[in-house]
Order: sequence, then C-alpha cells, then structure tokens
Amino acid sequence: MISSTISQFIIQKFTDISSNVVANLHLSISTGLIVGLIPIISGSAGNAGSQSSTTITRSAAIGEISSKSLFKVLKKEFLVGLVIGAIMFFANVIRLIFYFLIFNEGSQVW
Repeated sequence: MISSTISQFIIQKFTDISSNVVANLHLSISTGLIVGLIPIISGSAGNAGSQSSTTITRSAAIGEISSKSLFKVLKKEFLVGLVIGAIMFFANVIRLIFYFLIFNEGSQVW
C-alpha cells in the first residue's frame, strides 16, 4: 500500500510538472509519450517494490539484517531502484522516439 501511494505521488508530480511546462512555455507534449510510459512505470514500480520488500523481509526473518544495518540496507535498495528506474526511463524514451519516428504518429514536436 505504501508503494502504491508513493507511485501515485510520483505520477501526480510528473503530471503537475508536465502541465506547468505546457501552461508556461506553451509547448505541446504528445499524449502518446506519456501514455506509453505509464504502464511501464507502474509495472516496474510494482515489481521493484515486491522484490525489495521480499528481500528485506526474508533477510530480517533469518537474521541477516540487524537494527544497526537496516538504514544501510534500505539506502542500498533505494539507490538500486533509482538506478534501474533511470535506465528504464531513458531506454523507454528512446524506444518511444523511434516508434513515433517510424510510424509518424504525434507529428508535433515534443
């Protein structure tokens, strides 16, 4: 439930930033770009959250994580998730650019 709340917060902030850019700079962001990324973001967030929580719960259950090392483990899991998320973001933006170039959809300049 916490991961879905965080995902909702991130998507809402992304939407707010996008609407501010459009309103202030009069740019047109292709809806297809955002729509193409939302399922990937939500699926990746769900998978990453499940794996992290399972790993930490298992480690805590068998005694691999002490209360002293908990912050270090959480920091490491967060950084790994951040790096993987950034890689997936850039890979999908490149994928969508090629898609729109090939199929000539969303002919507006992003």
